Amino acid sequence: MSEEMSGQAPISEELAHERIETKRKTFFMDLKRNERGLFVKVSERSGGRRSTIMVPYEYVDEFIAKVSALRAAGPDPASVPSSELLE
Repeated sequence: MSEEMSGQAPISEELAHERIETKRKTFFMDLKRNERGLFVKVSERSGGRRSTIMVPYEYVDEFIAKVSALRAAGPDPASVPSSELLE
């Protein structure tokens, strides 16, 4: 039985890794490859819970552009009161 049919995630190879640590959360960004191709895995760990999204490699530039557009639409973080920033 294949891994996909058994409900198990395909085995992947990690090619690169980055991490961001904040006061209460850690973000993990991994460039990975499996038999279906390249992808970026973005995970958030907070309070013992972990949330993850997978972005197919061919959409990484678009994903970054959309996040950058959201950032550009918002105020400069240096001007936002700390009470409005998530920790």
